[in-house]
Amino acid sequence: MLDISIKSLDKAITSKKKATDFIKKHVRVVEKIDGTKLTLIRNDEPFDPDDYTKNWIVSYKGRIIYPTEFRGLESRNQEIKASALGTSQYKFVHDHLRKVHSGTGSVPLDTEFFIEFVQNKPTVTRDYGSKHGMFLVGFGSTGHAVSRGHIYSSAGFENTPELMQKYSSMLQLGEFPVLFEGNFSSPEEILRGSLDSKIKSMFQDKFVDTDFSDPQSIVGLVVSVFSNLQSSLGGAAEGVVLQVGGDDISTQELYKVLSADQHSKEVRGQKKARSRAATQDEEEAYKAEVTKISREVVRQIPEGELEDMLSELSEIVYGMREVPYHPVKSKINVQEDIFLMAKLGILYSGTNEAQTIAIIPMAAKPFHRGHDSLISQAIDDGNDAVIVFLSMAGREGISSQQMIPLWRKVYLPGINRTYGNKVSIMFSDSPMTDAMKFARNFAREAGKDVSIYGGIGEDGTNEAQMRVDLVLSKNPELADKITAVGVNRSLTGGLSGTAMRGFVSAGDRRSFINNLPVWLGNNEKNLVWNSLYPI
Repeated sequence: MLDISIKSLDKAITSKKKATDFIKKHVRVVEKIDGTKLTLIRNDEPFDPDDYTKNWIVSYKGRIIYPTEFRGLESRNQEIKASALGTSQYKFVHDHLRKVHSGTGSVPLDTEFFIEFVQNKPTVTRDYGSKHGMFLVGFGSTGHAVSRGHIYSSAGFENTPELMQKYSSMLQLGEFPVLFEGNFSSPEEILRGSLDSKIKSMFQDKFVDTDFSDPQSIVGLVVSVFSNLQSSLGGAAEGVVLQVGGDDISTQELYKVLSADQHSKEVRGQKKARSRAATQDEEEAYKAEVTKISREVVRQIPEGELEDMLSELSEIVYGMREVPYHPVKSKINVQEDIFLMAKLGILYSGTNEAQTIAIIPMAAKPFHRGHDSLISQAIDDGNDAVIVFLSMAGREGISSQQMIPLWRKVYLPGINRTYGNKVSIMFSDSPMTDAMKFARNFAREAGKDVSIYGGIGEDGTNEAQMRVDLVLSKNPELADKITAVGVNRSLTGGLSGTAMRGFVSAGDRRSFINNLPVWLGNNEKNLVWNSLYPI
């Protein structure tokens, strides 16, 4: 997924020269909203004015949020607005798309929209008075591949004002409030650029403490004012984004100023504590009961299309009359926890009943015979389920944009044909990190035996073992539940991703094709080569 990272103003403008340059430039300051970063993808299917589900995909952190996940919540909007803490709030996103869809026919195919969704969540520090609005951050052309509820997409990023306004209007999304437009070169310019009377007053109050002959003192003034704002949504603001240098994104500089308490561990801890039991024992007992019930629910759902299974899950969970006791959480909070845990059990097909699980993190640029041998080895070792965490990042000349259509057209169908539901491919921004997180959760919360598979380098390096050792150093009680399995490259002909990329750069078609998985047909192998070889 696209990483839209912005430097903090006080950490980026650290010299007199940089400060002098900054205060002279045109700056547009908008309020930064603290919410959930969603993407809305207009897929490549023909426009169906009567059914938004045929044209739109909603996702959060690479995981698809399906429209069928909200069956059983049709009449509970007020309850969700008042007290929901989790996934039920995404119902409002789907409701919104349903409402505006008929007017989105001119949106180009394969366009991804980056959205800030204002939701109530223990990990979001702001307590806004108004929630569940959606704000357009940017957009870009994209391609995507879907695997068992996970989406692999790669979009560029645009935020040109004309198109932002056009798409915001078409999708009926909020626009971030503009607080300032101008430059910070003098008191007169600052007051002229302040578009909000409260902002103007805050600047005036701090002028007396500012040395306007010192550009760095002016930067300090800007940071001081914008780190202590009230939000347009009610409550303390998260901060602001400063767009420096005009509307052309290719030359525009972006900086942020955050509220003084945005990264405060104490503030975040207080927010999280509101949804936790008073004692650790109570919290652990609650989690154990939620895990038990979610596994029982999954067993009731027949295997079928994923969306149908999630529809059945939603009806069961949100129709529960009795739920586990929690001293703080409301009924819908508990149902959200059960639903999310059960959804994970469905997404990671086979893991609910599996006792032994193999997890394989990989970059796979490109996926080759060596990667396939790791999967085969994990199955031959008797694991009940195999989960592959696949990197969405590009690598040394092979981009995500090149790999996405290959996963969609070639690799995913081939893995399905060969291994069926025993192997799940999960797209990830950080495969090793996600692999270890899921290994820990499977072992600790579900009682599974988990093995992390990885290749052993020519120098004897076993990254899987190093990562497992790190996890066990912090969770020694899992020593008999999580193990590392290093597979020597000699078992795969010494093949590596570096070698495969070398074949491409050298134009060595024969060596490249000979080292692709044996279950790919000749046409599929040729498609992989033709997609990656720079003609």
